[in-house]
Amino acid sequence: MVYDSKKMVTGASHINLGGHTIGVPNNHWTKFGILHYHNRCVEIEVENCWRVLERHDYISSSDTKQEAKVKLANKFRCSSEDVCNTCAFRPKHFNSYHKAIFYLQWLDCPEKTKKEYYGDDVSTGQYNSDVINAMQLSHKRFDL
Repeated sequence: MVYDSKKMVTGASHINLGGHTIGVPNNHWTKFGILHYHNRCVEIEVENCWRVLERHDYISSSDTKQEAKVKLANKFRCSSEDVCNTCAFRPKHFNSYHKAIFYLQWLDCPEKTKKEYYGDDVSTGQYNSDVINAMQLSHKRFDL
């Protein structure tokens, strides 16, 4: 994923790479662009999502996969059966909802989620074309 982080945090001495800035005055806009790419395997992404969801107390470390699936599906007012094909994933107003969506999809349809995560067919050794295109465009625009 590529995040467009256009704002500096007020009074901060660091650059916000995630773009999760809220309520920044207009005079703190910057033209400085940052590309922050993550290249990790899907299993690490799943583990990271699980840890975040556990820290938010949405799931417990003692939960089975089915128990976690039921808890997360309930947050989106969905049935835990066939989540990938039946859930609209609404509402989206709680912390780290995007992590909950990804982890819930992983629990319900791991092969489909893995294929979507990598983009191209991983069995052919291809790389994610969206990331390659973004890098090529960045090099073209900024003459890197």
